[in-house]
Amino acid sequence: AHRYPKNCVERCKKLRRRFNRNPSTMARAIFFRSKLCQPLSPNTPCVLIDILLRKDQQDNTDENFHERSVHISIYDMTYRYDMDSTWLQNLSTLIKGSNKSNFDQDCETAAGNKCETSSIPTLLNLFVNFTDCNLDYTSPRSFKNASRVILRVGEVRFTSNVLSPSVSVQAYKLSLSDLCIHICNYRHPHNAENALLSCAHRYFHSEDLFVLGSNQRTSNQSLTSLDNVLSRMDFV
Repeated sequence: AHRYPKNCVERCKKLRRRFNRNPSTMARAIFFRSKLCQPLSPNTPCVLIDILLRKDQQDNTDENFHERSVHISIYDMTYRYDMDSTWLQNLSTLIKGSNKSNFDQDCETAAGNKCETSSIPTLLNLFVNFTDCNLDYTSPRSFKNASRVILRVGEVRFTSNVLSPSVSVQAYKLSLSDLCIHICNYRHPHNAENALLSCAHRYFHSEDLFVLGSNQRTSNQSLTSLDNVLSRMDFV
């Protein structure tokens, strides 16, 4: 039976062996620190996740109440959207493995019995914040009209109090500020950005790392404004 690597070190080694055995294997950047310009705060971590767990015992009752608070902050990150990519499904398979969990197997073997989840009430306080992030989209080769779009997000705040078991009404709050869309009428390559990624020369093909003239437009360290960089890249 096929065995999935159990930890990050084994997965990295397996990935390197795969690249050595199959030269045609391609690496693609998906979620990475933005490389088009210098961030306003270079020392700020790009991803912060804080989790606070609480468990309160109600007086004079036998019921428990669980409360969790999750704070997620994303700063200066770029998500490169690929319409034809299946990375999310592949990542889910890699993490979960090919075998089902013991819980799922027990559910299937219990003939005629339904697996019941915990009925303990749980409150999840969720806070998600995106600051100075980009959504990068390039139209597929199969599309007649070529284009590349970059959605610049100054700040997005999402908050919610999620109750479990679910109730009929759930409250959500979403606030947006400083959104800007940059459009280019051709598929501007990502090569100059790829070359600045960590370990890019190890995993990317040479044709994905350099295009004549593209690095001169995006490598000027004095351009701290994204608008100036994209203007040189023929975005409007």
